[in-house]
Amino acid sequence: MPAGGKSRRRKASLSAAAAINPGGHKTGASMAEATQSESPTGEGAGKGAGKGRARLMLLGAPALLAALCAGLWFGGVLPPVLGLG
Repeated sequence: MPAGGKSRRRKASLSAAAAINPGGHKTGASMAEATQSESPTGEGAGKGAGKGRARLMLLGAPALLAALCAGLWFGGVLPPVLGLG
């Protein structure tokens, strides 16, 4: 018993695998099943790259456009084109 006279109780697990293996480490057949189920195959193979590319386009394109416009404005090219100079 730990100090204080109280015994420590483990939390109840929601999965059967954790009840069999209370340490939470995957071993043997369950490890093989986990690696097969976690590997991307078929439809899910390219979704991670697509999200990153979409985020880059949503954030990078407006920033690039703003930088281009600022360069043309302060370079003196854009005001005459717009009829302001």
